[in-house]
Amino acid sequence: MLVRRSSRGCGASACSRLEVPPPLDLGIKGIRVERSEEIGPAWDEALAADRPVLIDAVTDPTVSMLPPELQPAQLEKIESALSQGDPDAETVRQRLEQEGYLIGRH
Repeated sequence: MLVRRSSRGCGASACSRLEVPPPLDLGIKGIRVERSEEIGPAWDEALAADRPVLIDAVTDPTVSMLPPELQPAQLEKIESALSQGDPDAETVRQRLEQEGYLIGRH
């Protein structure tokens, strides 16, 4: 997070600068997962921790994270969300079709 600070009375934008605030220590352990093979060890580390843990898992936005079967109302909501200008909408639709969610739809 960046914070913009301005000098009072300077009157010019050249007086403002961006600063990174110091990190907060909230007592939470953070674990970042970027590859699928890191998931198991991250869970092991989290469950063995002596404090709360936040797992930051990087995911592919075009891969669906849906249950095996969807109700028609759920599919309608997904299609409605995708039709709101999502730049990855077509890729997501193609993936849903490949996974069998959109058979007979469109």
